Order: sequence, then structure tokens, then C-alpha cells
Amino acid sequence: GGFGSLLRGAAKKKNMNDNQDACRDLSGRRLRHVNAEKKLGEWENDAKERQLEQDAIDFIKKKEAEERATQERKENDLKLDIESSQTVAKVQNSVQSGLKEAMKAQEELKRKKAAAEGTAIAKRQRIMNTLGDISDEDMSDSDDEGVVKKMPEAAASVQDPPPASSSPKVASV
Repeated sequence: GGFGSLLRGAAKKKNMNDNQDACRDLSGRRLRHVNAEKKLGEWENDAKERQLEQDAIDFIKKKEAEERATQERKENDLKLDIESSQTVAKVQNSVQSGLKEAMKAQEELKRKKAAAEGTAIAKRQRIMNTLGDISDEDMSDSDDEGVVKKMPEAAASVQDPPPASSSPKVASV
């Protein structure tokens, strides 16, 4: 027994096919077409269900997108609030330091003015003391001409220097 016995064994197993789509039913239609019509009918019946599922998926995606957008807006608002508060704090600090510098400059200017006025007042007092000394000496002397001669010299030195003007004077035409 070699090859002949294999052929006989294969012949017995040959009719074991489950695919009967090529067969025909009693009305003469192929079973493959009948089965396809059944599947198509089921698919059409399930169309509403599929549409509802698709609408639900779209709705869920839309809600998730809205939630993400809302979350992003909240994060952006938070960042904006933080940045604006930092900016306000920086501006306040800058204004305060600028005001302090302005106050220091104003105090320095007042101090310089006071020092300049103090120097001018001291100079006037010295001159007045000198004039007073001259007047006392001249009073003791009966020479009135000497007093008149000494007084114009002292009076010339008493005159205040011209005030410092910050804006130049322009002659009008």
C-alpha cells in the first residue's frame, strides 16, 4: 500500500465542505445572494442605532473640546492675573522709588538753597557788623565826611548778587 491507499482516503474526505453559497434554494436563487440580502436588511435595521452611537461619540468629543477650552481659558486667566499683579507691583515699586528720589532731590535743592542763603545772610551780617563798627567809630569822631566816604564802599559790598534765573530773558521787539 502506497499511493493508491492515499488516494482512496482522500476521496472519502472530499465531500466535507461547509461552504454551500454556490448552491441554490428551491426557488432557484443562489444561497450566497439570499445570505447577502439578510445581512443587508440587518445592517439597514441597525442604521438608527449606529447613527445614535455616532451622535453620542460626537457629543462626547464636543464636550471634551469645550472642557479643554474652558480649562485653557482658566489657565490663561490665571496666568494673566499673575502677570498683571506682578506688573502692578513693579509699577508701584518704580513709582515709590521715583518719588523717593524726587524727595531726595528736592531736599538736596532746599539744603543747597538754605546753605546759599545762609552764606548770603552771614555775609550781610558781617557787612552790617562792619558798618555798625564803622558807624560807632564815626559817631565817636565828629567827622561826618569820613562816614559818608566809608559808607558807600560798605553799601556797595552789601548789595545782593543778581538772582540766578533758570530761563533766559528775551527782549521783546
